[in-house]
Amino acid sequence: MQNVYVARQPIFDKNKKIFAYELLFRDGTANYVPEIDGDVATTSLLANTFFTIGIDALASGRKAFINFTQNLLEKRVPLLLPKATTVIEILEDVKPGPVLVDACVQMAAEGYTIALDDFVYLPELEPLIAMADIIKFDFRLTPKAAIEDYLRQLSRNSLCLLAEKVETHEEFEAAQEMGFELFQGYFFCKPEIIQGREIQGSQLTLMMIMAQINSDTFNCDELERLIARTWDFPTNCSSISTRPFLHVPTK
Repeated sequence: MQNVYVARQPIFDKNKKIFAYELLFRDGTANYVPEIDGDVATTSLLANTFFTIGIDALASGRKAFINFTQNLLEKRVPLLLPKATTVIEILEDVKPGPVLVDACVQMAAEGYTIALDDFVYLPELEPLIAMADIIKFDFRLTPKAAIEDYLRQLSRNSLCLLAEKVETHEEFEAAQEMGFELFQGYFFCKPEIIQGREIQGSQLTLMMIMAQINSDTFNCDELERLIARTWDFPTNCSSISTRPFLHVPTK
């Protein structure tokens, strides 16, 4: 076994009470984002969150914001996760083409909460804005005048506004005056690193195992094949617990 790490940063409401946590990939105790492929970072984060450390230990019953790349969104990976606790955070570099929009429409229809990260208004983002629940603005990178202009573009939408990278009391007060409801940043708390111990096995295959267990078309032979591939030994399906770790939507 080896150590695995997940960083979590709380998201607060106007009363400075914890509303949710954003979960972030880390590969050690150093509190910074390493240079790593986005797909690898997110799938590692998901495996560490749901299979090693546990979503309850990380989120304490609150919602968990998780970043998803274009590729993982188009593959509908978020649909494997419990919608009651998962906030699908769409990164700012995602291109809203037909495949991605269709995937997000399905996620929204199934009741998932969708957030747009590091928001900068562009007309092509309208399909995503229409289904988003939360819009995140970076208070470090976006001037106040630009944020106010973007908010005018969004005034016709019923959206929850989240100010991230809030680092001073003055920024917190300014965000409140602009109508923000949620807040995140070093003014409140730096990301906290949680450590766990990883059991040997393919992280993506572990997710596939949980998806198979929760599927309405549960197939024992397929489950045995996945488990044998992960741990490299034959198994008996009757001995496997079917406690639901992940949610797989019915089709």
